[in-house]
Amino acid sequence: MRFWDTSAIIPLFVEEPRSETIRSIVKEDGDMVAWWATPVECISAAARVRREGKMSTEEEQTIRVRLDMAAMLERDHPL
Repeated sequence: MRFWDTSAIIPLFVEEPRSETIRSIVKEDGDMVAWWATPVECISAAARVRREGKMSTEEEQTIRVRLDMAAMLERDHPL
């Protein structure tokens, strides 16, 4: 089990140079612990990436949906 902050979670949703490394870590140990406000930080980070022109509004919305789904999974199956 690892503590995940926003800087480690965002590369799972937004392709970045370290995304592949982060995905490998998740495959090794998928148990995540995160701060309660991490989803808010992730949504903010996705909005920043969109404002920077690195993703479309549709891509940002997809990330929001995926974050919501991940949060629901955690609520339904807590560690």
